Amino acid sequence: MRNLSILTSVVFGFSTIEAHATITTFSDRDAFESALGSATVTEDSFDNNIPNAQSITFDSGVVSQNTSNLSSLENLVSEGRYRNGLSRSNPYASETNTWTFPSEIMGVGFDVNDAGPQGVQVTIDEGFGPQTFLLSTLIGGPNGWGPKGFVGFVSSNSFLKITFSAVSDGGDVYFFDNLVFASAEVSEVPLPAAFPLFVAGLACFGGLSWKREKSERKN
Repeated sequence: MRNLSILTSVVFGFSTIEAHATITTFSDRDAFESALGSATVTEDSFDNNIPNAQSITFDSGVVSQNTSNLSSLENLVSEGRYRNGLSRSNPYASETNTWTFPSEIMGVGFDVNDAGPQGVQVTIDEGFGPQTFLLSTLIGGPNGWGPKGFVGFVSSNSFLKITFSAVSDGGDVYFFDNLVFASAEVSEVPLPAAFPLFVAGLACFGGLSWKREKSERKN
């Protein structure tokens, strides 16, 4: 039976797949879209105005939630852009803003029209612990207001939310446009090609062991 135990361990050890989550950042939209492959992509150009509220829903179905709603200039869509402002100490501003997507996604990107020089911390948790990125670093440094270009994230594991957090006490204001996100393709994990052979071997070995034990009992 010792040999049977060893074979069983080999079979199940062989079929164990270890997952590691990796998030890749992009500053080029074409490279980002190429990394998405054949995933279904949803776009939101923020064409329709949405008045500010603690929680709003984009036309694409994304729910944007602030921790508070004390300013009329936070968490809204106006003039073709999404606008928000965060602060760690200002009592009239939220400290964090969370986007919840309609379903699990593998990637998200957007154009940064304007961003304060302090930057904003971006957090993504795909099940292996949160990973954080500083927006000002991704767009090339805290160089004040003005168009900054594209920022994209693609993860090897699906995720449902992305959180923006203030990194300064004074306030971090940002404007986004042309949001795009890709749904996570759910597929079965393929078994190793040799797995059926291991199973057959296990069954055969088990049968032989049973016959040997039966023969020994008769003797």
